[in-house]
Amino acid sequence: MFLYQLKARRQIGLLLRNGPSAIKFQALFGVESFPHGDTLEATFSNLEIEQIQTVVTGMTETLIRKKVLYNYRLLGIYFIVAIDGTGTISFGRRHCPHCLTRTRHGKTFYYHPVLEAKLVTSNGSPSL
Repeated sequence: MFLYQLKARRQIGLLLRNGPSAIKFQALFGVESFPHGDTLEATFSNLEIEQIQTVVTGMTETLIRKKVLYNYRLLGIYFIVAIDGTGTISFGRRHCPHCLTRTRHGKTFYYHPVLEAKLVTSNGSPSL
């Protein structure tokens, strides 16, 4: 969703089920069609956070090892990394004992914090 700058899971499903994107998806993953958003949600909700982080870390390591990001280094040497702490996944009621709380205008929201690190480039994001 982020790569295509889409706002809803339904949009990515439509994009990857039709036209050239569907053909590329089929060739890349060897499947007949892009799975429904609910199927993806059910599958990903069964994964442990560590499993997802292993994939993200591996993809980043591969991009660096294959020198895909080298054109985006500062002074040809350094990668610029921005680190930001933020809250994600906001709920109207507590859903687990790890929820943090924030109260605004008398209403309490429950959320989970995340610490993110992003590679920063001169154009805002790598053109991969």
